[in-house]
Amino acid sequence: MIRIVKLSNKAGLYFALGTAGRVIYVSIVFLLAIEILVYKFGLNSTDVFTAIYLLFFTYMSIGS
Repeated sequence: MIRIVKLSNKAGLYFALGTAGRVIYVSIVFLLAIEILVYKFGLNSTDVFTAIYLLFFTYMSIGS
């Protein structure tokens, strides 16, 4: 019984790390896009956000 609990805790930890990694990656990409595209090149921030959000929403929808 204790072995099953250990294995389930380990699986939960790996799942949490994978999810956290994905969220951190998306956050860094949004930050870099705002930094580069909006501040450096002067693009509209709403357009940049919409484009990146659309790409990531599609990416997450296909299960990647």
